[in-house]
Amino acid sequence: MSLEPTHNDPPLLTALRQRQLASRTAQVARALDTAQGERGASGTFNATAAAVLSDWSRRE
Repeated sequence: MSLEPTHNDPPLLTALRQRQLASRTAQVARALDTAQGERGASGTFNATAAAVLSDWSRRE
């Protein structure tokens, strides 16, 4: 199942894709051992997280 929505997707499928993406994002955050309270201010760039996410997305 692709995470990319199409405009023909029923609402349930769209919701499932959003939950899957949120779950994968949470998995990456846990892998980085980053608690929510320890994250940078909104809009700041985290080079370590960006590198890990980039590597992770290439493997998916």
